[in-house]
Amino acid sequence: MTLVSNPSDECVEFKHSLNYGYGRLSYHGEVWRANRVVWAELNGDPGEMHVLHTCDNRACVNPKHLYLGTQADNNRDTALRSTRLLTRNEKEWILNQYNHWGAPIQEIADELEVSYQIVWQTIRQWPPKS
Repeated sequence: MTLVSNPSDECVEFKHSLNYGYGRLSYHGEVWRANRVVWAELNGDPGEMHVLHTCDNRACVNPKHLYLGTQADNNRDTALRSTRLLTRNEKEWILNQYNHWGAPIQEIADELEVSYQIVWQTIRQWPPKS
């Protein structure tokens, strides 16, 4: 099975079935997250370990962005990357880049030096409902 060939340093997003931002597919008769399938194909079944992302892009399947860790590792990494607050202007810029120009979430995150998750949450939640 070849899911990712010649990965660059950029995110390679799984474009098919997504669930909460994670790629999903059938693997050995079960539904797996796409990042776990890539890890399993290249390194063997991760077992109880989590396959984490260095890029914070849940849809990314680039093997260079994946590593094994525990839930505690994931929680710590998320907390470290999610500490920066966005200004109103940054939030408006994010929406413009995403909605008007179709910029990928990871590119927006890289430009602002924040996590994929922060940009994704901004797109989902901004502007606030009155």
